[in-house]
Amino acid sequence: MAKVKLELSKKNTAEKTALGNKVVTNMTGNTNFLTPNPTLDTLKTATANMATASDDVEAARKIVQVKLSLLYQQESIFDGVITQMGTYVDNVSNGDEASILSSGMDVQKDKSATTLPDKITSVNATSGDSAGEIDLSWDKLYNAKSYVVEIAVNGATLEWKHELISTKSKAELNGLITGTAYQIHVAAVGSAGQGPWSDPVLKVAP
Repeated sequence: MAKVKLELSKKNTAEKTALGNKVVTNMTGNTNFLTPNPTLDTLKTATANMATASDDVEAARKIVQVKLSLLYQQESIFDGVITQMGTYVDNVSNGDEASILSSGMDVQKDKSATTLPDKITSVNATSGDSAGEIDLSWDKLYNAKSYVVEIAVNGATLEWKHELISTKSKAELNGLITGTAYQIHVAAVGSAGQGPWSDPVLKVAP
């Protein structure tokens, strides 16, 4: 048994308008449908109102596009004027922060004012693939450019010795004495200098 297919969710406003007008035209005087419900006048009015609203939206969209273009032009002019004013304030203030702030403008952060890296808290030491090798890994710090590793033979007195510098958050210690216990610590190095040493980890060289 055949049924009507509308698929309104797949149609845009123009397609719905065309459908409404087509149905009104085809059903006017159609002896197969003598008492349409709703009436053809109701469908005709709904179609016309929808089309009018769509036209209004399209007209408004064009107006918005024109006004947006004008806004972008005015923003570009403003950017040029305020940039020139910023240059003037920079020159006259001679770098005095209070003077710059008094103009109503903000002051750039001093990019050189960096802090030392944090203390590394996650050093992990495991046996390497070869005799005398210890593999190290730790959590990466965002403001670290490199990492310094020191080792010391475990004992009552620790004599720390620089072992290596790594640009990654891992390192391999080679040439260690098999069966010897080592204390190992790591420190991060950033733009402002070296951060604090991690707590030492104890590992016996394989």
